Amino acid sequence: QIRAPIIIVGGGLTAVDAACESQEYYFTQIKKFKKRYKEIVNKFGEENFLNTLSDEEKIISKEFNNHCEILESVGKEGLLKIIGRTKILYRKNLINSQSYKLNHEELIHAFEQGIEFIENEEIDEIILDDFNYIKQIRSKNKIIHNCKSLLYAIGTNPNISIVEEDKVSVDL
Repeated sequence: QIRAPIIIVGGGLTAVDAACESQEYYFTQIKKFKKRYKEIVNKFGEENFLNTLSDEEKIISKEFNNHCEILESVGKEGLLKIIGRTKILYRKNLINSQSYKLNHEELIHAFEQGIEFIENEEIDEIILDDFNYIKQIRSKNKIIHNCKSLLYAIGTNPNISIVEEDKVSVDL
């Protein structure tokens, strides 16, 4: 289950793919949820159905249905403006990222889909909701980002740039 807003940590092509795919998955997920919700409510009644859900599930159900209604009325871009864009957090500048170096065209395509690339950001704290799920992150720059899904994009090869570029000593 993906909830929005979504934050991806990383700077490579895996991060770009994760951002685009998770965002698109969210749009599909809420459409499917609303359709199934209507089917169940038509069969059993809304009150009967809601009585089977936990408090947390009721909140998520309302969130998904609300987001789907917004999506249907103002489109993807409009929904992202309201709930927050999917963000890629990267610890350095964009031009230092592997995604920029290896395939800047894919990065441009992600921007066209509404993905936001936040430079020079690292997570300092994860803030939880009443159900102990993520609701926000605070960066080392003391910026609060709303976040209900946090993904780390680590790629397929070990990233030792922190050792080579930043001269951090770790046992490889």
